[in-house]
Parts: sequence; C-alpha cells; structure tokens
Amino acid sequence: MSELGDTLALVKAVMDRNGLEYMVIGGLAAVVWGEPRTTRDIDITVDVGTIGVESFVRITAECGDPRPDDPVAFAERTRVVPIRTSAGIPIDFVLAVLPFEMDAIRRARLVTVEGVEVPICGPEDLVVHKIISERPRDLEDVVGILRRQRDRLDLGGLDRTVAATASDLGEPAVAQRFESAKVAAGIRRPTP
Repeated sequence: MSELGDTLALVKAVMDRNGLEYMVIGGLAAVVWGEPRTTRDIDITVDVGTIGVESFVRITAECGDPRPDDPVAFAERTRVVPIRTSAGIPIDFVLAVLPFEMDAIRRARLVTVEGVEVPICGPEDLVVHKIISERPRDLEDVVGILRRQRDRLDLGGLDRTVAATASDLGEPAVAQRFESAKVAAGIRRPTP
C-alpha cells in the first residue's frame, strides 16, 4: 500500500473507532469521479456535532501533528483542522456545519481508494463543494467530473442545488462558474 493508502487506513480506523461520520472530499474524490490527477494530501469532511471541536482536535492527534499553533482556535475560526502525519502527508479535516454537508456525508458512497474502503463524497455533492471555490484546480475537477459522469449525474437536480447554493451564499458567480464548467465539459452550448 502507498503512503496515501496507509494514511487513509489510519484516518478510517480513527474515525471508526471514535464513531464519527465522515467522507473523503478534495483531490482523492475528484480522481474517483473525474479525470486522473495526482494529489499528495487528504481532505475529509467530518461531523463533530456530537463531540465538539476541542474533543475532535484531540482525536486528530491520533493521525498526526496539528499544523497551526492553536488548532482549536484555528478550527473554530476556519472550520478546518490541518494536520501532518508522521510520513509527511497533509490532512485537512473540514468540520461539517451546513445541512448540505451533513446530507452529503449521509449520501457518501463506499469506494475502495488506494486499497482502503472509505466513504467518498458523491459526484453531485463534490461538484457543489468544488464549484464554490474559485481555485482553478477545483474548477478543472468540476469539468472532469461533468465529463466522466455526465450520463450518470442528475443534472437537473445539480442545476437546482448549485443555483440555491449560489443564492444562499449571495454569490451569483458560483452559478456562472457552473454554467462555464458545463460548456467546457460539452454538456451545454455557450450562450451568445
């Protein structure tokens, strides 16, 4: 197994041992649903509602060392607990707080990645997670997911979810990025 696979196995063991609901997001999930690419980190969305941030930060120490000096304060401010494993693999634990994130965790699909069966964010939910970002890599991932999964995606539902999310965030650019991604993936023709 690779270092990434070993790290996934460690995360799975720690999350399962502590009864935490979670899902893999980020580059690993994008590789499952989209175009092949390299990634050297692991992104996990986790529901810590039953235990709280401070207890969760202590649990993450089972996976590695926290990267910020005050990981509890950092997590409360950013909703992220970044750590680094002893092998040097970065893990970002994203604290789920939005109903969409909780629902996405429940909808996650068990997939074997790097030899480890873990819950992976579904393709529609991953598109929503990534389209919110303005990072070029995330937008490329959205196009790759749309291309590879086009016949299996609920595009109507995805259109509604992205539109609602853009509205909830007060960010019309989110919907515009999604329309551009659909054009780039060959799903929609550009509008004049």
